[in-house]
Amino acid sequence: MKDSPIFELVCDQLESQAGLSRLEARGTIRLLLKELGLDPQRLTKRAAVPAIERCLEQALRVRGLAAPAQATARVLQAVQESDLAGPAGDDPEAIFERIALR
Repeated sequence: MKDSPIFELVCDQLESQAGLSRLEARGTIRLLLKELGLDPQRLTKRAAVPAIERCLEQALRVRGLAAPAQATARVLQAVQESDLAGPAGDDPEAIFERIALR
């Protein structure tokens, strides 16, 4: 199964905004998501935004980036402005949204 479009967007933005290689950006985001209990294949915009807001800057700081706050802000902005939603399916949020609509 391939990674979600939101995961790909976050990684691409991190790569360009923080000057990381593709492998470094993807590894950084995979580790961050693992710590938060999130799956890169099922990552949604709704889950990515708070993860970026709360944890990405510190993860970049630990990796020794020169301007982690600026890179985090740019990645967050790109995700918020994106019209990608991520995979729909059986994540808990999607289930509860469907139940609430009935």
